[in-house]
Amino acid sequence: RVHIVLGMLRDKDVEGVIRVLQRVATAVSFMASSHERALAPERMQAYADGAIVSSLEEAKQYAGEAPIVVTGSLYLLAACAK
Repeated sequence: RVHIVLGMLRDKDVEGVIRVLQRVATAVSFMASSHERALAPERMQAYADGAIVSSLEEAKQYAGEAPIVVTGSLYLLAACAK
């Protein structure tokens, strides 16, 4: 099982993506990218329990020993890769 860090754009199927990811996740953290179409983490949190984080380092605090998977938006992946 993994800890998911999820960030998505407003025009995506957030509810559907979260439903699928919850099958493999021990926990989910929500994070917005700086892209103008980024969905606010609070909106994603409406579909699942999870922490709102502002950085990958902060998400690591919630993950514990679980591996972290960053997904949902290439803009978020790019921000985390810096």
